[in-house]
Amino acid sequence: MARITRSASKVSKPAAKSTQSVKASEKKNAKKSEKVSKEIEQAVAEEKEEEEEVDFQLPSDSDDNEEKEEKEDGETSEEESDSELAVHEDVINESGESTNKSGHTITKPISENKNKKKSDNNSKRGVIYIGRLPSGFEEKELKTYFQQFGDITRLRLSRNKKTGHSKHYAFIEFKDEEVAKIAVETMNNYLLMGHLLKCTVLSEDKIHENLFVGANKKFKVIPFKKISLAHHDKKRTVEEWEALNDKHLKSIENKQKKLKEKGINFDLSEL
Repeated sequence: MARITRSASKVSKPAAKSTQSVKASEKKNAKKSEKVSKEIEQAVAEEKEEEEEVDFQLPSDSDDNEEKEEKEDGETSEEESDSELAVHEDVINESGESTNKSGHTITKPISENKNKKKSDNNSKRGVIYIGRLPSGFEEKELKTYFQQFGDITRLRLSRNKKTGHSKHYAFIEFKDEEVAKIAVETMNNYLLMGHLLKCTVLSEDKIHENLFVGANKKFKVIPFKKISLAHHDKKRTVEEWEALNDKHLKSIENKQKKLKEKGINFDLSEL
């Protein structure tokens, strides 16, 4: 009996300890929650006090002085702007003079670039013909040589379409007609590489619309021989060879008939 009572007492002791620990943890949590709630209430109260507080400042003498200075600066700037508007609203005469509202005359200088553009647009362009050009004297040489007289706008050397060789005459268009006349006067009957050059100024009636087609372009010679060799030596199928043979036989027959009609007895098949 004594052994059973001891074991029961041992079992009852840890249960008592667990209840005490639970109560202690509950007390700690309650204290923490009270502290947090107090801190939140204090923060809310401080925010309300800050919103209610308003800073009031009395105007000082320095502020009055600053306002006066600002007003004076504004008046001066308005006066300057009025004077600038008066200059911009001038009535400009054809001679370049402008009359102000106050009666003063202001002369405005005309830019040189505008005068140059007007003169370039109004000036006529001169076209010249150059004949008897030596071989080797082509576009590059013509441009570098005749550029000493003035600005060249367009240049065209006449060439053979098949071979690409020069036909020994060219047409040059200068920016000014007077420059073209001076170039013709100096270069007509001029001996160049054993050739006497012939230069003339072309009138507007003689200038064709397509005279300068392909001007100011580097001429590229078309290799017709290479193209024809490539076409002749290309690989052909059996059907293509048969078609070529039939064509050759037909041409021989036609030639044989023409010879018989003229009374010539000759067999072309033996060739």
